[in-house]
Amino acid sequence: MSSKTPSMNTETILQSLWDNALSEFKCALSPDQFQRLHAVRAVDDVAPELFRRSAQYKNRSLPQLLDRLDSTFQKLNFFSKSVSIYVQSNPEISALIWGSIYVLLELALRHKRHLEHVADILDHIAKHLPRIQSFANLLVISKRIEKAICNLYRDLIQFFLHAAVFFSRNPIVNILGISLRWRKQNKFQAEFARFLATIRENTHWIDSEANVALHNLSHDLTSRGYREILASMSAMCTPSATASPADGVPTGSSPQYRMIPYLANPCFFGRQMELQQLSDALVPKESATTYRQLRIFSIVGEGGVGKSQLALQFAYTRLSEFDAIFWISADGAVKIAQGYEDIAVEVGVVDRSGNQGSLGSAREATKRWFRATSRSWLLILDNVESFTALSDYWPTGARGSILTTTRSQNLIQPPLSAFLHLRCFSLQEGADFILSNIPPESLHGSPDASEDAATLSAACGGLPLALAQVVRHILTLHLSLVDARCRFSSPESFVSIQSESNRLVQADYYHQAEVASCWDAAIQSLDPPCLSLAQVFAYFDPDSIPEDLVILSKHDKLRGIFGTVTEIRSGFLTLLEHSLISKAGRSNTYSMHRLIQATILQRLSHSKKEDLFKLVLDCVDEFFPKYGYNDRLMHAWKQCGEALPHVQRLLQLCPLPPTTENTEAQLTLGQLFERASWYLQERGALPEAQVLLQAAINVAQRALQMFSGGDERYTTTTTTAGPTTSTPTLSLEHGEQAERFQSLLSDTVNSLGALHLKQGHFDCALGHFLDAIKLREKAGRPDLEMIYILKNAGFAYLGLSRVEEAYRAILDSLNMMEKWLETVQNPEDYRDNLASSIGALSLVLTVMGSLDEAWEAAIKSTELCQQVHDPESVVLSNCYTALGRIRRLQNRLDDAESYCLKALDIREKLYGQHEATALALHNYARILKMKGLTENAINFQEQSVAILRGLPNSERALARAMHYYVVYQQNRGRPVDEEAEKESLRLYQKHAGINTKDQKDVTTRDFDNLLPHNCR
Repeated sequence: MSSKTPSMNTETILQSLWDNALSEFKCALSPDQFQRLHAVRAVDDVAPELFRRSAQYKNRSLPQLLDRLDSTFQKLNFFSKSVSIYVQSNPEISALIWGSIYVLLELALRHKRHLEHVADILDHIAKHLPRIQSFANLLVISKRIEKAICNLYRDLIQFFLHAAVFFSRNPIVNILGISLRWRKQNKFQAEFARFLATIRENTHWIDSEANVALHNLSHDLTSRGYREILASMSAMCTPSATASPADGVPTGSSPQYRMIPYLANPCFFGRQMELQQLSDALVPKESATTYRQLRIFSIVGEGGVGKSQLALQFAYTRLSEFDAIFWISADGAVKIAQGYEDIAVEVGVVDRSGNQGSLGSAREATKRWFRATSRSWLLILDNVESFTALSDYWPTGARGSILTTTRSQNLIQPPLSAFLHLRCFSLQEGADFILSNIPPESLHGSPDASEDAATLSAACGGLPLALAQVVRHILTLHLSLVDARCRFSSPESFVSIQSESNRLVQADYYHQAEVASCWDAAIQSLDPPCLSLAQVFAYFDPDSIPEDLVILSKHDKLRGIFGTVTEIRSGFLTLLEHSLISKAGRSNTYSMHRLIQATILQRLSHSKKEDLFKLVLDCVDEFFPKYGYNDRLMHAWKQCGEALPHVQRLLQLCPLPPTTENTEAQLTLGQLFERASWYLQERGALPEAQVLLQAAINVAQRALQMFSGGDERYTTTTTTAGPTTSTPTLSLEHGEQAERFQSLLSDTVNSLGALHLKQGHFDCALGHFLDAIKLREKAGRPDLEMIYILKNAGFAYLGLSRVEEAYRAILDSLNMMEKWLETVQNPEDYRDNLASSIGALSLVLTVMGSLDEAWEAAIKSTELCQQVHDPESVVLSNCYTALGRIRRLQNRLDDAESYCLKALDIREKLYGQHEATALALHNYARILKMKGLTENAINFQEQSVAILRGLPNSERALARAMHYYVVYQQNRGRPVDEEAEKESLRLYQKHAGINTKDQKDVTTRDFDNLLPHNCR
């Protein structure tokens, strides 16, 4: 890799890369070999030098003789099969005459083919090298292009050396070596063939990376301005060049936003009427820009009909009509939430550092931007499955355009303004599509190309995705149109009763086109490693597959299948060539159409499905960040967000039956579900987290039923008398395996209890914690999980105002922790765990009114945490909150204010717009109110309310925050916010289950009791 200086121009950069590539061979080559490289001082010298050597070689007497006899050899070759059949019955003739002729024929033909291979690669270099060198301007924005060019240069040097050796030899040596396959010469030929293949791969890879770089650059051009981009690139290449208004870079201009994750489709065909319909419905009219209402338009159609491609084409052809265009994959609530977060970052309404707070706050910030902006904007929601998932995301009252794509006709309903029912191509349109996308040489041998194309169009049922696959099949395998017609000549070639298209029963929408056979043809042409890669892709979430999921995996089985990183990337290229995957706007992300995934999965045996599921499970488990008992995943939210869709995909597929052979995979799956649920809890997506926790419980249940040999199931029932549990009776023979699943079950039940505790469902939470304790007690020894479950049970007791029981549970937790530390080798490694138990004791002592003892425990807990954690960690913010609470109750308000400010600063930096930040603002406002700074208290309480309004799963905290806000206004003599007063009472009634019509009937303590004590 070159070390470029900023002063280099692009020509100098390319020469530097070439010189570095040459220097890598200096030590590895003999003096004679390195001497040959003096003729190629630049990459442009490779082809001319080899053409010169090739011409010298062909001017020798023997190659000239073979060239003159070429026509004779061709005729002999034409009759060779017939002659061979004849001479087999006359061995004497064969030995005396035909044997000699046949050897001479083979010598000449093989030598000719070898020269043709050299000519092909020289032609390839001549065609592609100028274009590749034109990408040099992109080196400053894409390190991946630089790396690919370096690899190409290395291969070109090795190819040159091999070709130079060949042309320097005596033609007799070459002819005999090629034809008789001498051992040394055979190795030479294998190496030569490998270099030819890698040169072609590298040129293709550079093209692919350049397309992505240009795509990303075009986004920057629209949002930052053409002159600003030129100034930035100039600054990167020239030290003295600095962008300034004087240089002509526009300042103060409004940026445009282009968040389109896919490249424009160069093969898009037809659909002009549909594009015009979209334009009429969605493009803002100049005369009505200010008063234009929100327009929601939907493209409806079956899978593979081209809905997403039509939306993509509309976005690219109408770039100039919109100031902002955003694209979101909308087939799940989490994806929609993350998409809105990406928009919030793009338009600058949340912090770009990656700590955007909860997904709900990002959503509300984005909706506010949609409503407030005067810009024209287009939001594309691709592959919508349900409007229910979108109910919280419609920016009602905004002026803009929303375009959705969906397969379901059931979604043709409000809030849609209009819709387009996208049909398959007509017979003629399908034929025109094929003819416009295949090369002229594919028409050879076809007496009527239009008829052949129409036959293929009819067999495909006009399904655009199927037509595109047929075209790609023709291009990849170099088929003629006649060959393609023979392979795909009837609807039976594509129709399957299991097709997604056949599930649509409406008469005007039903279509029998099914593309499984077409995909099978492309899939069957893959070599085993590429086929395995395609099968693995079928188990990932289809929309965004990071290549790091595969490339960075250390799984031995995966490496055994796919080989090196270079071989894996070569597999990516092969799948791209067959259109089995697509490259997204980010260069390291891929997608696979859902129908292709379904086709691949449909063709797998049950055992193969299990093996692939386990393989992908290990990849996702390795990719998803790990966490400990006191950790938070904020530092890894970005990677968690990338991995989460693939966790949900595993939840959707999950083909593992509960057998002893699958126990390890089942355990990994359950643990992964629980881990992913913690990320969702941190982001405020509590319903989605509960789904994953229930899935983890189901995994553990099935395994435990298998071990018990019966049909008993784990159940939890909470009554007024307390929770009751029923667990399977386990056979002793399964021993350790059964214990591990019992541990998984208790861990997950505890996590489910923690989720209900966070929601203020104290009865339900306590039931889960007590169940988890009974499950854990079967292990017969204390461990960290048991300690944490006891502590959580204490918090649930506190929420139910059962203070004595809470004190006993938390004290038992602390005593168990101290005993457990006596059994471990390095107790200092568990200081944060001890601090957590002591902190819990401090909380219960605070509730009991033993403030001095609570203070001592809180100080000890804080000191232990300071020894382990970063000064600005979440754990220390919780410690400062506890210290501030105690000082507030002791009426030592200056100390309380100092601690609460520390906690608030940390949470604002780490969480952003999150419930934890809102709670810290609330605590600080209470202290300001007690100090008589009521106006300041109102301002901070108003900030807390504003954050909580954007968090749908924080209604309890919102009710309390609005109540305090109203109380502070009353104390200040301000007019009361009646809407806030009514809303706080409504939310209290909803969550407390108490019907009261008067705010006076509800006290501040009642509102406090909506939340766990550690959040009060």
